[in-house]
Amino acid sequence: RQESIDDEVIELTLQLNEPGTLWCAAADPSASTVSENCKGAEIQDTNVAFGSCYFETFIKGGLADSTVFRSDVYEAYRDVK
Repeated sequence: RQESIDDEVIELTLQLNEPGTLWCAAADPSASTVSENCKGAEIQDTNVAFGSCYFETFIKGGLADSTVFRSDVYEAYRDVK
């Protein structure tokens, strides 16, 4: 479930079917003209050399960019916001 909190914030509610870790990151739409962010069509999982648009690098974010969202989930089927 997702909900817009204001013009710059989206709240997501996620669940895992087993304990694990959630990472979350937003991408620009593929048609966006903003060039400094990854676009949806640029994110891929086959070439680490592709840099910041490599799926794992992108989704985990970085402290320097203030893009880290991580939540450790210790219980299955629990809402995580």
